Amino acid sequence: MNYLSLNKLAVSNIRALLGSRRESIEALAGATKIPLSTLKRRLLNKSPFTLEEIEQIAKHFAVAASDLISPSIAIPALAEAIGESPSELLPPQFTKNAPTPATENTIPALGEGGAE
Repeated sequence: MNYLSLNKLAVSNIRALLGSRRESIEALAGATKIPLSTLKRRLLNKSPFTLEEIEQIAKHFAVAASDLISPSIAIPALAEAIGESPSELLPPQFTKNAPTPATENTIPALGEGGAE
C-alpha cells in the first residue's frame, strides 16, 4: 500500500469520525491547531496529511494514529449509517470466514483414510 492510499484511508476515517461525532471541520481545526484552509485541502485530497497532523487528529479523537490509516473506523461508521453489518462491507479476505485456498496435495489427518 502506498502513501496516497494511506492518505485516502485517513481522509475517509477522519470524515467518518467527524460525522459520527457531529463535529465540524472548523471545530477540528480549532482543537488541533491545524489551519482550517490546510485541513479543508487535506480532506478534499488535494494534498496529503503529514504524520504530525495525523497524530494531532488521532489525539483529538482519542484513537491510535494507526487507526486513522486503516479501515477500522470508516467501515463500522459506514455500516452503521446504512444499517448493515460491518462484515458485509469488508472484502472476504478481511473477515473471519475468509475462504482458504484449497491445495491439491493435501495430506489427510490420521484416521481420515489413506494408508493404515
